[in-house]
Formats: sequence, structure tokens, C-alpha cells
Amino acid sequence: MTIDTIETNDLMTKTIAISVEFTSMGSHRKASLDGVEVAADADEKRVGVHTKILKCPEMDAIHKLFQKLRTSLIDAKQGLVLPSLFKRGVYLVPIASVDQVNTLLTEARSSLDAMVNALIEVYDLRIQEDSVALGTRFRASHYPLIADLREEFSVSWSFLSLAVDSQLESISSEIFAAQKKLSKEKEAAACEEIILVLRGAAYSLVATMDEMLSGFDKNGKPMRFYDSKITNLLNFMNNFEVRNVMQDKELSDALGEMRGLLSGVSPEALRTSDGLRLAVSEQTGKIKDKLSGLMTSAKRKIELE
Repeated sequence: MTIDTIETNDLMTKTIAISVEFTSMGSHRKASLDGVEVAADADEKRVGVHTKILKCPEMDAIHKLFQKLRTSLIDAKQGLVLPSLFKRGVYLVPIASVDQVNTLLTEARSSLDAMVNALIEVYDLRIQEDSVALGTRFRASHYPLIADLREEFSVSWSFLSLAVDSQLESISSEIFAAQKKLSKEKEAAACEEIILVLRGAAYSLVATMDEMLSGFDKNGKPMRFYDSKITNLLNFMNNFEVRNVMQDKELSDALGEMRGLLSGVSPEALRTSDGLRLAVSEQTGKIKDKLSGLMTSAKRKIELE
């Protein structure tokens, strides 16, 4: 970035904080070392054996739901929220995305409820299957009671304010001032992190596409071009302006060039037209270099005012 300072004043007016928590029953259980050969010079306290329980379609579906939810919500390239650095599990949601985020989480919770119901219906059967598959390693105590199973899974969230409570000022102006300063420092760090995360995600997506366009496989043939490479980049660019709460003009301009380059270009055309592939590859490489430069120049001072 060519400027030396970035004002943080508008961050909390352009975003709202959200606390998100996903919980799921773990699938690994510690097992006894009985019957396991441990090297004579090894400390048995530092050697472990684990069994995997409930390896079944119902649990696989739940794990995939959580993975998809994390990608859609938190992932730097595909997610809707931004890092906050205020607390683990707390993120910043651009105001324009609040309804979309709330809908995403509400639908995920509904899907989770249905998936847990499906697991409950076959729970006893799955435990019986585990008793056979795990043999002497099976322990009935590793499984929650069916009455408690639903409590093992949840999707919860709440929107919250990160501002220092003004009531604190009437209690102690000194503590209030200290907390205000700390809050500003965290806000400044969040501003920097948002810029770095978005620039890093953009560079990664463009670099991956550049590699697909210009690279060769071990047989010397052009690398296979996957639809997802261009789709992921287009999705990121489509969501960028909403997530660009720091008004990073340089990144916006670079992505504008990329958007113009890909306008009207299909993955199939890139696969079948060598001339088009070469032309797009040359320009993609130049944009990638610009983004690399933005990553390097992103070290700066953040203004706390």
C-alpha cells in the first residue's frame, strides 16, 4: 500500500461483531496401550492409541455440514465475514451481509437438527456396528446416552457490540480510558488484518489460476484447467466490494482488471483456445505480480484516531 496510515474510525460503523460457535461430538477416543508394542526407549506417557467411533454416513453428513459452514462463513477466499482479532470465535460482518449471514446460520442449524435426528434413529445400530469393528478396543462408555446425544451438537451465534461500556466511565474514568485505548489498539490490528487477509486471498486465487493457465504437467502438456478455479475467483470478486470495508482502492483496482479480463470468458474457452489461454495467461501473470507487490507493501502504521 502506498499510503502510510489508515484511519480506523469507520470500521465499527461498517461492520457488526458476531460471536459464532459450532460444537460437535468428537469421534476419537483414547484407547489402552495393551497389546501395542512400544519401543523400549519410548516414554509410554507420550505414546497414545486412539479409536474412531461412529464412522458412519450420519456422522459424515454432520462433519460435511460443519466444513461447508466454516467455508461459507469464515474462509478468507469464500467466506462472508472478516477477522476481528478481538476474541476467538468473534468476527466482523459487513452491514450489507448481516441478513445473509443470519440466514446461512439459521439454515445450517435447521439442517443440523435434521441430521442429528437421523443419527438418533440409527444410534443403537451404529454402536452395535462399532462393537464389531473395534473388537476388544470397543468401550460402551465412549458413547453418550441417546437422551444426551442432541446436546453434543449445536450451531449458535449472537450479534454483539465491541464498544467499551460507557457505564464504566462513571465507575472509573481511569479504567475506562485504559479500556478505550486497548479497544482502539485491537481495532487498528483488525483493520490491518482485514487488508492483509483480503490481499492474501486475492493473491492466492489469482496465483492458482495463473499456474493453471501457464503451467505444464509432468508430461509437458498444459495443466488441466478446472472450472472451480475461475468460479472461486469470480465469487471472491463478486463479494469483494461488500467485504472491502477498509476501502482498499489498490486491491479493488487490481481485481477490477481481473474482472475485466475474465468478462465473457468461459472455462471451456480457456481449455479449447490456445490463443485465448495465452492472452489471458499473460495478463493474469501481470495482475498476480501487482498483487504480490501489494502484499509486500502492506506493512504500515495504523492511525488510532
